[in-house]
Amino acid sequence: MNNIQVLILLIILMEIYHTIRNQFDKSSIIFEHILFLISTMFCGFLPGYCSTFPTDYTLEESGTKNTLEFRIYFAYKNEFISPVHDIPILHNETSDIYNMIVEIPRWSNAKMEMNMVEPLNPIKQDVKNGKLRFVHNLYPFHGYPWNYGALPQTWETPLGGDSLKGDNDPIDVIEIGRKKHEMGDIIQVKVLGALGLVDDGEMDWKVIAIDVTDPLAKKLEDVSDLSKLGNVVPTYFKWFKYYKYADNKKINRFISNELLNKTETLKVIDDTHNHWKSLISKTGDINNRNCYHTIRKPGTHDSCLISSREANAIVMNNKVMSLFTGSEGNAIIPTEDYLFHLNID
Repeated sequence: MNNIQVLILLIILMEIYHTIRNQFDKSSIIFEHILFLISTMFCGFLPGYCSTFPTDYTLEESGTKNTLEFRIYFAYKNEFISPVHDIPILHNETSDIYNMIVEIPRWSNAKMEMNMVEPLNPIKQDVKNGKLRFVHNLYPFHGYPWNYGALPQTWETPLGGDSLKGDNDPIDVIEIGRKKHEMGDIIQVKVLGALGLVDDGEMDWKVIAIDVTDPLAKKLEDVSDLSKLGNVVPTYFKWFKYYKYADNKKINRFISNELLNKTETLKVIDDTHNHWKSLISKTGDINNRNCYHTIRKPGTHDSCLISSREANAIVMNNKVMSLFTGSEGNAIIPTEDYLFHLNID
């Protein structure tokens, strides 16, 4: 098919979609089946546009990197899933080996995150004041000094309690191993400790972990072992203290100048996992977080569980809409080669 035929087809499919959406309740089985049919037609006419997934976890991109429309969706065994809700927190139930979802590869600048508001929680670039967010190169660092991501099935709740409120997202992880991982990678990590960042008045824990396949993993069991890597701990605090300074002269603070040890950190992770359970069971206010997932968990609220057809329709609709509203020609080129000096810039 040539480009004109593709465009005409997309217009027809979108018109059908919007007509159907106006005629049926979105929760009805008829709406679900028709959306599945439309998405199947779309992939059938454009075989190079939709991926055929192999087994296990795979990724599906939508839009162009460094644009507002860019998304990465996750799938498991040919079914779209939510990385936040459907990927288990523990890789092995009998050990403390956790699954980590890599959102930001080491040395990159784009601030990517699993979006907790959109259905299926795709990875997208964070936006502030309508602009894509990038982290400056703060001397002597280049972008993010670690592989940066989050633990699935966790939630730092901003609700309840007398202490600092959570930042409303999954708990963050910095992976300190030797390998540079890719965006969307699901890796297994050993937890060592945590840094307690206070960001815009919110509690924003940074779990420190290492890839279990890293040669250093056998030598590191707790934060006290980080001294084997040299004087690295002060650099962790320095980066998080000043990483926003180039944008707004903002200096972050911490709840302590000491790291949490492993035992204390596992307790924090367990708390955020329990908060996540309250999110998918909707036992309280979920604060605008999207709870859609496709694999039922104990306590899952019926309104949070969607079918594979509904999940497929969500992704296909986003891909179609990105073609109409996308800004591929206006992709932002980040200033990755510029260096920011804290004292003089």
